[in-house]
Amino acid sequence: MLGTVVGAVLVISACSLSGCAAPAPDLERSQAPTTSPWRPTTLPITCGSGFGASSADSGTDADRPIWSLGWSGIDEGTAPYEITDPAGRTWESVKAPVSVSEGASGVLRVTSPVSARVVVATAEVWQNADAISPLTYMVTQVQLPACDEADAYPSLVLVPETACVTLTVAPSGGEPYDVAVPVGAACP
Repeated sequence: MLGTVVGAVLVISACSLSGCAAPAPDLERSQAPTTSPWRPTTLPITCGSGFGASSADSGTDADRPIWSLGWSGIDEGTAPYEITDPAGRTWESVKAPVSVSEGASGVLRVTSPVSARVVVATAEVWQNADAISPLTYMVTQVQLPACDEADAYPSLVLVPETACVTLTVAPSGGEPYDVAVPVGAACP
């Protein structure tokens, strides 16, 4: 008994002197996968795997090297619609192909609401959606590569209920910018 008490006192004393800290939590395991902002992309996006693009028709520019015309609001072809994922959950969604300027790279991240997701897929996955649903690749952030040519990747912005979804685009070597995407709800 005395040995146990002495051992506990030594451990407490050692931690007090050396600044012991609890180990950092494993964010992927400590949070539910549906809310974890750290869930990695499960579909690698590579150069040439999109549909191709040019800066002239993509909405990208020097200040916004990663952009989607679908983020700007609803027009022909970008109206929100319901879609069901492989697990049977229904999502409100907007098609918003993501264009990346020549030489640009960065991270696209869902900021809010926490229930929102994005799908950024390859052209091959999109064209074979009947075999494997692109919704298999719903994530909260995607790494977009720097390529010798501009490219556009098929994409969806999804949320369980209509909402204004905020995305943060963090281009490598540039200032991050937020984008408000209306998914069946107006954005302020």
